[in-house]
Amino acid sequence: MSLKNLCREVLLMSIVVTIISGLMASLAHAAPSAPRSLTLGLSDSDDKALGGVCHSLDVGGQALPCNPAFIARETKPNFRAQLFAGNNISYMQDVSKLLDGEGDRENMQRLFSQTRASEMEANLEGAYRRPTFGVAFSPYRLMYYSFIRNRSLPVITLLAAQEQTLRFQFAGYAGDDWSWGLQVRGVRRTFIASTFSITDAFSEDHDDILGPRQQSAVYLEPGFLKEYPDSPWRTQFTGTLSQLGAVDRKADDFPTSPELHLGSAVRPPVSLGELELGLDLAFSSQTSHWSDPFRLGASYEIGVTKVSGSAGASEHAFGFQLRYWDMTGGLTYTSRWIKNWIGEDEWVRTVYLQFGFNI
Repeated sequence: MSLKNLCREVLLMSIVVTIISGLMASLAHAAPSAPRSLTLGLSDSDDKALGGVCHSLDVGGQALPCNPAFIARETKPNFRAQLFAGNNISYMQDVSKLLDGEGDRENMQRLFSQTRASEMEANLEGAYRRPTFGVAFSPYRLMYYSFIRNRSLPVITLLAAQEQTLRFQFAGYAGDDWSWGLQVRGVRRTFIASTFSITDAFSEDHDDILGPRQQSAVYLEPGFLKEYPDSPWRTQFTGTLSQLGAVDRKADDFPTSPELHLGSAVRPPVSLGELELGLDLAFSSQTSHWSDPFRLGASYEIGVTKVSGSAGASEHAFGFQLRYWDMTGGLTYTSRWIKNWIGEDEWVRTVYLQFGFNI
């Protein structure tokens, strides 16, 4: 082979490598990150069905309320435990192996076989509540999110995490139907967050991109509640500042990025059951459009059945719960749209199941 031909081939290969690298970079840049509701939200049916509106509505079914000021309403001591899980539960073992640093080719082939955005979530939590105080401990919360783009040259956005969480809530009354609350929350998590090509995942040195990391965080999250109990619809106004805290190690998917929730709720009189309507405005560093903060929600309870739902600019959800003696169970459906790698809208749909009991 002549020197001229050799130089030509080297130049051609360099151009091809440059084009592929540029394409990979553009795909990585276009990768939708894991949703904030997954990485920084709560794993229970009411939070999923109502979204941020749970900061305005005290629906009472959670381990601890989203707004710590609601704990002042508690009338008697009680203990509750909940098991919560979303679809793709078959991923649990594979995700756990990845986080333990024991993932192999078979694990990754099962996890990365999807062509659409995929989510999985599971949580076990117990809580004790009494007037003005509550404590909850979650020894196990597992989450997984992946998005694969470009079938011919697959690029994967991956988030997998396992958390242990301890929460304390304190509340009191400030007079004139004002209540205040403070949540102190500690989180310890092991996680993998990366964007990479499928060839890198199966290479011998894939530990560089799939190696688990750890983070510890402490949050102080205040809230308030203003009630008008004598108004016909029992109007109330609420506010919560969440995600205000510090971490020992920064991570883009788990930031200390405060989120302000301002909302209102009413209870219009109905002939049967109890109806609550709520509005939540959520402001954070990810707020980019005027419609992003708004979310409407409703909860209707009659007898042993409770139905909840909410809708926002890019997400809506619906769920129901049944109560039998001290046991509860329910299903929640969520649908959220994202922009895929070519700029088209794509819906991510998830179904969650929850069982619990109160003592």
